[in-house]
Amino acid sequence: MRLTGLIIVLMLACAPWAQAASVEPSIDQSRQWFEQARKALDKNNMESFHKLKAQLEDYPLTPYLNIWHARNELKQGRDASIASVLEQHADVPESINLRIAWIEDLAKRGQWTKISVLLEKHSSDIRRVPEISMMAHWHMGARDTALLQFSQRWINGKQVSDFSHDLEQYWLKQGHPTKAERWVRIETFVHQGKWSKAKKEAHKLPKTEQDWLEHWRQVQKHPEEKLADWPTAIAAAPSRLILDDGLKRLARQDPLKAWN
Repeated sequence: MRLTGLIIVLMLACAPWAQAASVEPSIDQSRQWFEQARKALDKNNMESFHKLKAQLEDYPLTPYLNIWHARNELKQGRDASIASVLEQHADVPESINLRIAWIEDLAKRGQWTKISVLLEKHSSDIRRVPEISMMAHWHMGARDTALLQFSQRWINGKQVSDFSHDLEQYWLKQGHPTKAERWVRIETFVHQGKWSKAKKEAHKLPKTEQDWLEHWRQVQKHPEEKLADWPTAIAAAPSRLILDDGLKRLARQDPLKAWN
């Protein structure tokens, strides 16, 4: 009797554990549900998505489903839940992509105040959306800062989006680009090996200065020969740029000749 009673007690004690083990999904099962939920979201099958996600409350990758869901909502013009999703999953790397997508969407809708608040809170995003940051300064009244940033982007050969059109026109009316800025932009293209862009930019310079771009290219190919046969009529601005580049290239070949 004692043995029978002990067995019954043990069976009763183990019953909850056995039941829990039978209910709790395995890692493989959870992984399968996660993949199914992701595919359902991609196909916009929201009923299936929500049903599967409800079974993944404790799965460590479930926050990604919430973030991807918010991203899909944004694509459909709904952003009401994004702020709470970002706050809830701030430690998930994927949340950065969601926030950047939101900032880009806000820029298209002209929501510059919201953008300024987000960029002030997440200053590291400025390097991810430099043009949007520049335009936020412009629309929020910091015009001198925006002009300086536009000049920097221009001389670095960066592309400008359509929503920067008003700032670009204002920049042009302020006398930009200056000749010095144009030469720095040309220098940027030359060092990147983008000679076609450099030539296109040089066409807007006086003819006497356009000729020096070809001389620069020859200096890059034959630095010793072209530096020794230096034209005396070269303009001041390209002279510094071409000499600097040519001497550095010659120094890599023969430091003593470059020094002499």
